[in-house]
Amino acid sequence: LSQGGDKVTVTKASTSKLDTRPAHVARYHLPLGFDQALSGQVAMTATPGLTWSMSCSGRGENVEAAEKNFQHWQKSIEAVMASFRFSK
Repeated sequence: LSQGGDKVTVTKASTSKLDTRPAHVARYHLPLGFDQALSGQVAMTATPGLTWSMSCSGRGENVEAAEKNFQHWQKSIEAVMASFRFSK
């Protein structure tokens, strides 16, 4: 997301968990130019010495189409994030 500069719009930010780890979760929109945009979700957490991030997005010809594509896959994306496990 940092490469998106000031074009990234964070539409929601919250805290959650990835497995047993506290996580920051954000929903975002990012116009890419050339009639393309992303709408997605990123989750970030840390373990001792490591930072973890997981991001999934939908693409479309504009932000609205990208959001619709993301929503189509949102349950599957959330299931993948819920299945994430850290080895002990």
